[in-house]
Amino acid sequence: MSQKDYLRKYNWVWFSLGYVNSALLSLDAILREEDIPEEKMDVVWMPPSSVEDVPIVIFYNIRHAIELVIKTTGVYKGTAPVLVHDIKRLLPALETEYPGKSKTIEQFVNLTKKYYGTDFYKDNFGAVLPDDPKNILFRYPENKAMINHIDPAIIGRVHKKLAREIKRDVEQLRVAIYRFHGELAGDKLIY
Repeated sequence: MSQKDYLRKYNWVWFSLGYVNSALLSLDAILREEDIPEEKMDVVWMPPSSVEDVPIVIFYNIRHAIELVIKTTGVYKGTAPVLVHDIKRLLPALETEYPGKSKTIEQFVNLTKKYYGTDFYKDNFGAVLPDDPKNILFRYPENKAMINHIDPAIIGRVHKKLAREIKRDVEQLRVAIYRFHGELAGDKLIY
């Protein structure tokens, strides 16, 4: 394998890890933040030092990392990555083309379905979100039709118990990325 091919494959992995690590740093900020009693919170104005605007970025980063990992499979096969932002088109290709169904891929698929699905957001925030296979909801405050999908006052309230759950998921995602990369590359990575 040429050095250029080697670097290209690793770049896709490191890019996805960058998004995962950004989510972890943001979750750590939430977990360090002092608890503010509900009655003292101003729903209309969030102080600049607040971490309540961070969850939208966390969910975007989780989803984008997932998308990049799926696209990485094309790079490892020696083809161009599929340049679409539609998880409904990307995930089935990964599930059918992945060489051997491992625990890593199953875990990865489960995390993908959790964070791209709507039940997680409804169960934890009461937010009824539309189907969003292209990750537009967390990327922009409005879509082409100028409809605001996300209410930051609702999604912004991640209590510490939920932050710990999301952090465990993101840590599993990070490990899955390393393992997934190792399985595709044939590397003997220990993580």
